[in-house]
Amino acid sequence: DQVQSAKQQAARQWPDLSYRQALRTPTFWALAVVAITTFWAIMSLSSHLILHMRDLQFSAERAADGMFLLFGLGMIGKFVFGFLADVCMPKKVFISNVALMALGSLILATQRAEWLWTGLVVMGLGWGGLYAVLQLQIVDAFGLSSAGKILGSISFMDATSAGLGIWLSAVMFDRFGSYVVAFWVMAIMVCVGLVASLFVRDERRLAWE
Repeated sequence: DQVQSAKQQAARQWPDLSYRQALRTPTFWALAVVAITTFWAIMSLSSHLILHMRDLQFSAERAADGMFLLFGLGMIGKFVFGFLADVCMPKKVFISNVALMALGSLILATQRAEWLWTGLVVMGLGWGGLYAVLQLQIVDAFGLSSAGKILGSISFMDATSAGLGIWLSAVMFDRFGSYVVAFWVMAIMVCVGLVASLFVRDERRLAWE
């Protein structure tokens, strides 16, 4: 209740930022980097997971189970971390989600078959939570007035990144004969996103203090 009250008070106290004002803030670009890097990783992973698992000598049935686990935990993560964002500080939940994705991607990058399921669990939960909380971070930082344009701009960037990630992961597999390089690129991307998440601020409060 105290967290909700603080959120409502802040929403009334600080005017919204315009789209142009938002573009000039470090928070906009930090959120863009988070979206670009994490969407590259999750879309590349999901698009190549079955082939990757087959490359690790999993059966077709187990590879299908891997896809189900990743997306199923993504759905669970959306609910669990969305709930936590209502009762805790949303920024802490947001950073925790990116950290989970970073940890999961590093586990998967080891190419250890016995660790794959753990990596998928951690990655799936973090991904689901992140995309439930990312929009909340945009509203908290900039207000509602230009939230559509801000979210649309960031979504355009992360969708472009996703397409490039899927394609370049395939190129890297063809070039190196395995997914080792592609999965390390995914892990590095998410770690960059984790660093960027630390620069997200309450821009409305900072602009009008």
